[in-house]
Amino acid sequence: MNPGQRIRQAREKAGLSQTQLANLVGVTQGAVYQWEIDATRPKSSSLGRLAAVLGIDLNSLVAWFDGTKLKHETAEDKISYGGILNRLSTDQRELLYLYTRLSKVRQKALLEFLRKY
Repeated sequence: MNPGQRIRQAREKAGLSQTQLANLVGVTQGAVYQWEIDATRPKSSSLGRLAAVLGIDLNSLVAWFDGTKLKHETAEDKISYGGILNRLSTDQRELLYLYTRLSKVRQKALLEFLRKY
């Protein structure tokens, strides 16, 4: 099963339409459609929210895309999925996931705090 089929299956299992999933993750319905047909991958900034909404372990979600070829692979896809996320520890992935759940204002405040220490 390819990654797009897995995302669609998980979305349908959660009882969500593409539009509902898009709203919960903070992307467009078109982005969800593109993921499901394997035209594009979720951006790294959306992975944590996507995993949480679908009830999927973040490591498993990233593994779905490992080694897959896309119809329209971007430079960000190559960086995000080319090994960077796969090299993070469990704690680092959790931090990334928790960070993506914060509002933009809180993300900025957290970064300012961390830069001080």
